[in-house]
Amino acid sequence: MIPYELAVLEKKESFDLFLKKALPHREPGEECPSNLSEVADALSDKCKGLPLALIVLGGLISFRDKTYHEWKKLLDTMNWHEEGKECMKILAMSYKDMPYHLKNCFLYLASFPKDYEISARRLIRMWVAEELIPYDEKKTMELKAEECLKQLVHRSMIQVSSRHSIGSIKSCRLHDLLRDLAMHEAGKENFITVFPKPQGVNHLDDKVIRRASLKIHSFDCLKFINCVDKNTRSLFWFGESIFRDTSLYRLNMVKFRLVRVVEIEKHRNIVAVGLEGLIHMKYLGLRDCHTLGWPSNFSWFLLKNLETLDIRGTMSHFPSDGPLTDLWRIGTLRHVLSSSYLPFNGPPSNVNLTNLQSLQWVYGHVQTWRKNQLPFLKTCES
Repeated sequence: MIPYELAVLEKKESFDLFLKKALPHREPGEECPSNLSEVADALSDKCKGLPLALIVLGGLISFRDKTYHEWKKLLDTMNWHEEGKECMKILAMSYKDMPYHLKNCFLYLASFPKDYEISARRLIRMWVAEELIPYDEKKTMELKAEECLKQLVHRSMIQVSSRHSIGSIKSCRLHDLLRDLAMHEAGKENFITVFPKPQGVNHLDDKVIRRASLKIHSFDCLKFINCVDKNTRSLFWFGESIFRDTSLYRLNMVKFRLVRVVEIEKHRNIVAVGLEGLIHMKYLGLRDCHTLGWPSNFSWFLLKNLETLDIRGTMSHFPSDGPLTDLWRIGTLRHVLSSSYLPFNGPPSNVNLTNLQSLQWVYGHVQTWRKNQLPFLKTCES
């Protein structure tokens, strides 16, 4: 993992770091190809010794043909005269070079708070729920989304924080300057609105909020809810600590008819009203919430398009004959994740959970499951 600190490097260090990203298959100590040496030197000079600029520019050009003409063509576009903003210009250039779907995946990262460690699997499930990933009949959407994440890493638009023992990405982070870029471009495209807004709530009166993200300690939650309207597709509500905030939040979801992703994290008391009306919702994350109750007449089956339910760390109590019974009737389910036992005796005999890939912390009569009902189940932890 290459550090992203902005300490200025010497010329040779800059050149070596640039080549490491631009020619990733070059052997250690191998010289730069003679036909590229001059233009590579000029490109690395454009970065003014800034490591982030060097690795992002190197990542960008690694997708181009290894020819003088191709590299010189990129160099000719970098005829900037404004001093001091070289790094942000290079980051913006790399963003503009990405294909459309990869741009959207990058902009989605603006949803997360500053310095937030993002779970790769969680991010992938959100991308899938938002339909940001192009369809590939030969791969699952999750595998295709993982490829998109790897491309962002290869382009150095996101930094790997940790990996699983098999080498796959476990978590990632966004550098502050790249987050600034994501927020700027997301705001310009009205892709996501991050609260609080420096212009104030009144500035949003005539704006359609497509996706909304709030870190609770920095903004009045009631104003936040009032700003979000019926057109909102995604709702992110990040707390700071379940032990710091003792307020009871009554979140009325009735008006969010088009929402696809709801992510609520680290809140002590949450009562969500109207969830049953969110028929378009594909991802419901209620992470690390201290108390959460479900009405006895609530039916999960009404959420007929639900793909992911993630309630890890949330104190919830589901009776074996309670609301969860209907959950297993949802044929679109892909991931059900919990850190407390959920009752599961297999899907009803007339339901095939052909999309279900992962179950976490479930209990029941495993022997009653039918393989043809759970053909793609990869992970089951109990």
